[in-house]
Amino acid sequence: MLTTLALLVPILVPLKSPAPVADTRARYLELAAKSDAAGCQELWRKDRGSILPTIDADLEGSLKVREDAAGRALTSDEERKILDMHARALWGATQASTVGHPFILDYASSFVGWDEEQRSSFRAGQRAYSEARGALKKGDHAAALTAAKRCRELAAPLGDWWGAQMGWEAEARAQEASGNKEDALAAWSRVRMVATTISLVGDEYEATAKVAELSAALGRTQRARAAAQAAIALATELGDEAGRKALEKLASENSRGK
Repeated sequence: MLTTLALLVPILVPLKSPAPVADTRARYLELAAKSDAAGCQELWRKDRGSILPTIDADLEGSLKVREDAAGRALTSDEERKILDMHARALWGATQASTVGHPFILDYASSFVGWDEEQRSSFRAGQRAYSEARGALKKGDHAAALTAAKRCRELAAPLGDWWGAQMGWEAEARAQEASGNKEDALAAWSRVRMVATTISLVGDEYEATAKVAELSAALGRTQRARAAAQAAIALATELGDEAGRKALEKLASENSRGK
């Protein structure tokens, strides 16, 4: 979802997952086929940033089977396919919970339990996010803010934490583009919090760096420094050398004060 940083001190290197999600997915399928819980836990420890995208492929895949049926009754093969994808997603999410990411299990268990109305709300939240992004590109910040709030308000009651994070991210961008630093800081802080709980490392990185930037701009040097130091650790994990150096400079510039 989020791929680059744009700080006051430019950080322009695209973020990379430690391993391509496709590679992690292939290994995950092998481990799931053998019910190798220990192997899956080790995989998640090594590539925590790919956990949710890997598991979500089954969740979204199961939803696509339903949508492709276009309202007709599912065949026995389609029902079995959905059940198999749900079972694998829950198994993988359980291993994620075991290694310290319980909200991924909350997300997966929420997803598999949705009824038709809730699945419709999920898709409506995704559409709202697309509307928010489109409005941002057009410079219509008010429309972007409205759509962003609708996105998170649809997503959060479902346990769709990824969707809620996307809504707060779009809200943060709209507030920042409008010059509302306080509100932007609040929204980026929520993005950071959710991204951390569902282990979306790239999103956590951007949000943490944004918290550092906006805190510095608002004169909150202690918070700016703390956030910058946290972002430095994430830059190191993601291999963003240019970003790490820029964040070190930001931390240094906020080494004193309140």
